Amino acid sequence: MKIAFLSDLHANIHALDACLEHAHSQGAERYALLGDLVGYGAFPSQVIERCMAHRATSTKWEIHKYKVTLPLFLGDVNPW
Repeated sequence: MKIAFLSDLHANIHALDACLEHAHSQGAERYALLGDLVGYGAFPSQVIERCMAHRATSTKWEIHKYKVTLPLFLGDVNPW
């Protein structure tokens, strides 16, 4: 089984889509998130939703130096 490791997306949905497309083309069956999914970029909600749709696994969702759990984070996203 191939696992794609994703990190430092910083709310960049276009980068995430490119990474997911590449991982799929290489035969990835699972996705692991290593942190910094949101911050800086304009699409935090979309990045979180896309990761959830791909059933990406993470023990913690990290926003720079702050670690929060997913239910807390989803209520406090950048609306852009």
